Amino acid sequence: VDPSDAGTTTCTDACIQGQNGCDGNMTWTCDYNAEGCLTQFQGDNCAALGQVCDPATGTCKSPDGTTPDKLLCPDILGCALDQCDHIDPAVDEAGFSACAQSALTACMQQVETQTEVTLFQTWLTCVQTACATAATDADFLECQRTQCLTQTSDCYSGGVYGAGQCGDIDGCAQASCPPPASTKCLRSCLSQATQDAVSAYFDLSMCGQGACLDATTQQELDACFQPSVPTPVCSEQYTTCLGDTG
Repeated sequence: VDPSDAGTTTCTDACIQGQNGCDGNMTWTCDYNAEGCLTQFQGDNCAALGQVCDPATGTCKSPDGTTPDKLLCPDILGCALDQCDHIDPAVDEAGFSACAQSALTACMQQVETQTEVTLFQTWLTCVQTACATAATDADFLECQRTQCLTQTSDCYSGGVYGAGQCGDIDGCAQASCPPPASTKCLRSCLSQATQDAVSAYFDLSMCGQGACLDATTQQELDACFQPSVPTPVCSEQYTTCLGDTG
């Protein structure tokens, strides 16, 4: 609708064009509707993201008033699961599934660009298709490592690659991304390496994680992971990443 035609309609403008606001915990923005009148169009559900709508800006913010970082591909699943951690899927599978689907939709509205959604959906389609019969965490991790390595690499790197080697990634991450490292910081390291190097990095990483599934804390995982990766369990992946072909 041409805004210049708005004066010929009989409806009443409800807001000022470009204005943002809150309706409870839903954001809204003002624009012309099909009849040529300014109206409020609903945007993000801040509550579904564990956030609150700030009336001053009409945007979702953390409860402490800060603006949360935009999500990258690897952040989307964690964002959704965080919204549903009050539901035990072993007790209420249907309720958890419904919550996760709704939360995924909300979280995918918080991405940095739509490319992140495309990368996430490509990864999700792969694991849902290839790993549907995985019965345990170990089975799922092994399936992801062997069947969806490319999709995992693309999700974390943003599909952008450079000329670095696999061994360079960990050095970059340790130097530039101290715990708790953000996904954005890790991506800055991954995107400097080749696609084969990033795949080798995640091949080794997921192999090591698979050997340490009994770890319940980050400290236990670190203590298990470092000694386990050079062992026969992950020796092939270790050599590929850190040897002459890494």
